[in-house]
Amino acid sequence: MHRRSELAPHESVVTREGVWVGRNWVAVSDRDSERAGVLGREREMENLVLEVQSLNSQLQVAQTEQQAAQQKIADHEGERDERRRLLAELNRERAAVHARLGHDEAHLAQQQQRRQQIEQELAEIAGQIARTTGDMHGAQTLLSTAEGQVGTLNERRAVLLSQRDTLRHALDTARTSAQAANDALHQMQIEQESLRTALASTEQGISRLQGQLQHLTERKAELERLLSEEAKPEIELKARLDAALARRLEIEGRMNSARQTVSELDSSLREQEQMRHTIEQKIDKDREALQQERMQRQEQAVRRDTLAEQVREGGLEPEQVLAETPAEATEADWHTRLEELTTKIERLGPINLVAIDEYTEQSTRKEYLDKQSEDLSQALATLEDAIRKIDRETRTRFKETFDKVNTAFQAIFPKLFGGGHAYLELSGEDILDTGVSVMARPPGKRNSTIHLLSGGEKALTAVSLLFALFELNPAPFCFLDEVDAPLDDANVVRYSDMLKALSEKTQLVYITHNKISMEIAEKLVGVTMSEPGVSRLVAVDVEEALEMVAQS
Repeated sequence: MHRRSELAPHESVVTREGVWVGRNWVAVSDRDSERAGVLGREREMENLVLEVQSLNSQLQVAQTEQQAAQQKIADHEGERDERRRLLAELNRERAAVHARLGHDEAHLAQQQQRRQQIEQELAEIAGQIARTTGDMHGAQTLLSTAEGQVGTLNERRAVLLSQRDTLRHALDTARTSAQAANDALHQMQIEQESLRTALASTEQGISRLQGQLQHLTERKAELERLLSEEAKPEIELKARLDAALARRLEIEGRMNSARQTVSELDSSLREQEQMRHTIEQKIDKDREALQQERMQRQEQAVRRDTLAEQVREGGLEPEQVLAETPAEATEADWHTRLEELTTKIERLGPINLVAIDEYTEQSTRKEYLDKQSEDLSQALATLEDAIRKIDRETRTRFKETFDKVNTAFQAIFPKLFGGGHAYLELSGEDILDTGVSVMARPPGKRNSTIHLLSGGEKALTAVSLLFALFELNPAPFCFLDEVDAPLDDANVVRYSDMLKALSEKTQLVYITHNKISMEIAEKLVGVTMSEPGVSRLVAVDVEEALEMVAQS
């Protein structure tokens, strides 16, 4: 207490008894309470420090356990990611297996179809072999007969060559005429379109004039009524009536003239089309005749080479024999001389025995060569027959297919475009190597080829041709991928109507982002990615959805 005056304001003294003395204050604690004094609080603080240390140790242990748990969680997450990756790989492998299975099934179906086709071809070949075997003896007889007709065939060859040149000239002339007819037909089609437009304008003018005439008739009746009641402007009204009647007669005359012109153009167009058809038929006949002459010429060339080889085997040259043969020599004279020589040789008798062996050897060689020649002739005849059959079948099937596709294309194009017309045209004369041109004219346009159309019009024209081909050979399934992407709303509506009509006999699966195309679907299937790298399908049955909406 004596030292209180020496204490600074922030200093204090604590006695052993627990009295706490400051400069201006004294604090006395309860002696019975151990926790009330400063020493008790100090001991409490020491206990708290020890507890804090214990808690820190427990905290460190807990943090160690937490780190171990976090590491375990990280390991589990890595294992989960690895299992997800393995699941994705298994899904991809399953999809690949399904794809390979579908490919193998399709390949198996193709192999079975190919096996059936090969069996049919083998049956046809067996029939051809039987027919060829039957014709072989006749061919040998014809060969022996043809050996004595070389001279006649050479003359006929010269005549055929002349006919070939004539036919080629006629074919060139026919092609030129057909091209001119096609150009004229195209020009007449353009003029027909112009006249049709003029006729439509004229008919509209006639309709307007008929309305004006009816109005004038009513006005005339009213004026006559007024004249009967009050004034009588007969002369002026009669003059106006005569002028209107004269104008009507003039318009009717122009209309009749336009109709007559259109009728004449239609008649001329039909005549030109018939003429073109006749020219094409004549060209086909000339081409077939030229092909027949070409085949006969090749056959004669083969026979000529065979005979020349036989002459060379006798130690002579064909040119030498022809040069030494008199111009007046005939087949009967040579047969007579041959018989005389044979008789003389027989009278000579066997003189040289070695010659018999040589003759036997040459005869064996001749038989071998004759057999080879016969095999080659048969193979050549079989190949030529197969080529003719393939050409004939190809021409027939291509023409039938082209006509069917052209008809379907002409019917589908106006439906998708809401008017206009289109057709397919052959760009060459020979049907085996010709090209096909697509002629498309949407409503309101007069372009001549598809290259002048816009991007959407080209896409819609391609869709028309695709549907025409599909109608020719329909399938139970049809996949369409973003076909309506370049189309506007009006064209998408007509495209959707065509899909509805096509869905009655074919199941359609099409990929689209257009709302109008989605509205006509019976089932919608979407692909979403709920997690990165994981795609999932979401399917909606439109009919069930509509029923649920109606019930709610």
